[in-house]
Amino acid sequence: MTESPVLVVAMGGSVFGVDASNGMVRWEHRVNTKYSALGGVIELLVEDDIVLACGEYGNELFCISYPNGELIGRAKLRSEHLDRPVMLVDGDRIYVSCDREIECFNRRGESLWFQPFEQVSRHKLQTAALAVPGKVRQCDDTGDK
Repeated sequence: MTESPVLVVAMGGSVFGVDASNGMVRWEHRVNTKYSALGGVIELLVEDDIVLACGEYGNELFCISYPNGELIGRAKLRSEHLDRPVMLVDGDRIYVSCDREIECFNRRGESLWFQPFEQVSRHKLQTAALAVPGKVRQCDDTGDK
């Protein structure tokens, strides 16, 4: 018997794996965000066998196995200027950009390198677009007023 697909949902400060055939929650991970008590925004990326979740202002990266929901690893980001992150997966590398900085991780959430871009203006928060051949990721604007 084939296992039904899992719908990944981020809301209320948590990431859930929901059985797509019956709506039952299979697993949950609480993701720390700036406003955890109120839920907070979670940037989410699901690709092949991995779910990536990062709380708004990029404070922590969660690497979760898809579809079983096992926590593979988590890492505190080094970024000093924390805004909404952009994440991209390319093979065994995970790239996370916050403000004017990019950090590269392996699939266990271990940092491989960190690169600040001080030459980019600091007058307002910078949202990066990340790309490799065949893939582009850019976060949407939350419309803060």
